[in-house]
Amino acid sequence: MAEIFNILLSIMVLFFILLIIKEIFWKIIKKDFCAICASVSLTWIGLLVLYWSNLFNNTVILALLIGESIVGTFYLVEAKVRKEFTLFRLPFLLTLIVIGYSLIEIPSDLRKIIIFIIILWMIFIFAHLYRNNGSISSFIKKIVECCRRW
Repeated sequence: MAEIFNILLSIMVLFFILLIIKEIFWKIIKKDFCAICASVSLTWIGLLVLYWSNLFNNTVILALLIGESIVGTFYLVEAKVRKEFTLFRLPFLLTLIVIGYSLIEIPSDLRKIIIFIIILWMIFIFAHLYRNNGSISSFIKKIVECCRRW
């Protein structure tokens, strides 16, 4: 139990440190960043290094924190891409999941996963190229609208 408390405490401390750094150095760095996202990311990166060094073994909290960064990355990219590229949400998210999982453990069926991801990207690229085709456009519209913010 103390382990999760220490991790939560670390995230909170990092949050306030990054918030102060952001406030003091904003004019110098001229880049805005999310202190919460950075705190979580720095925490799981540190824990991942400890995990790879066999000094930390709680893969549950590590996976949760990496998962938070995956979703944060997904939403950040989604907000920055042009509307016609929102079609690629599924292959992008699945690619991020595979990358996040592979940081903790290399899947035994990695070759099959890579082939699957490549085929999925190819299907979505093909759909994107032919998105104005009458028979495909309504299906593509349904894919894009599936994640619409209600």
